[in-house]
Amino acid sequence: MNIFQEILHKEDNTTEILTNLLYYKPFRIEFLDFLGIKEDIKFENFYTQYNLDQDSDSERKNRYGIIDLFIDDDKKYLVEIKINSDTKLTDHQKKGSYIEYLNGKKENLFYLIPRSYFHKDDIEGKILYWEDFLKRIKNSELDKMNPLIEHFVSFFYSYFSIDIIYKFEKRELQLIFGGKTMPSDTTIPRIIKKLEEIVENVKNSEIKVDRSKKDFTKQHPNYYGYYVKDDILTKYNLILWYGIDFDIWEDKSYPLIISIESYDNNEKLLKKIFSIFKNKGFEKYEYDNDENDTYIIIFGYKKDDFGHDLDFKVETYKNKILETKDTLINILKSTTI
Repeated sequence: MNIFQEILHKEDNTTEILTNLLYYKPFRIEFLDFLGIKEDIKFENFYTQYNLDQDSDSERKNRYGIIDLFIDDDKKYLVEIKINSDTKLTDHQKKGSYIEYLNGKKENLFYLIPRSYFHKDDIEGKILYWEDFLKRIKNSELDKMNPLIEHFVSFFYSYFSIDIIYKFEKRELQLIFGGKTMPSDTTIPRIIKKLEEIVENVKNSEIKVDRSKKDFTKQHPNYYGYYVKDDILTKYNLILWYGIDFDIWEDKSYPLIISIESYDNNEKLLKKIFSIFKNKGFEKYEYDNDENDTYIIIFGYKKDDFGHDLDFKVETYKNKILETKDTLINILKSTTI
């Protein structure tokens, strides 16, 4: 059990814990070097949730805003921290208030974000990635020297699906992409187990699972996967699902999919969504559910997506789901249907 399991899902908590770990000098040196700062700065000079206006003689209230991590040295270093892909920037972060505070010295403003972050185009400042920092800590073996650092790194390795890779043998890929001619083989149970573990590892990161109905988390002989939780999708009666659909796997040779469908079979809305998603590799699919044909939109992973090394990265699947969810929400917010 990770000691930070119930804590690090919130960005403010992450900032506080990261800053406390900076008390440990080797970790602090590594973090500063990651920012491009080549000398040590005393721990006493690190502040969290720092109100930049308190140092301003401006009469305008709340002119610059609050920065997640403030490092006060000969130069001022500002670090804004995001851990979720869909967390939007505030007005201060988008409109350059931090840069105004620094008098245009952009090299002193950093955004520490996951690679899957959706709003990179709104950032004014140097972008740094959590994945790169965490790998540095692993490579320097600092996580082995301090149990708190170990739990911190372990949590985010899982949260960001870093280096979770499943290797597939050539024979396994032949079976996976055999389509309707898939022969019986003792390898099949091992393949299904790997694919189900990929689905589970996605769920264990920042993908929120809808548990509002018992059937949403109950697995079925015909499929193995999860409904993605989001209030806006629910408002429009839309379903975003990911996992293994054995009928689609047999029919289309897609072992892992993402699907978009409508509770009330709103074809008008689905057609509007498809007009945008068809350029993102999605396709229409008529799904026979024994009651009536259901029009859904699917993205299926193909053989080439498993790479030259016959491997599949969980992070790739997770990021595609998050991108799909974000695009869907933007469509729904602007739709008149």
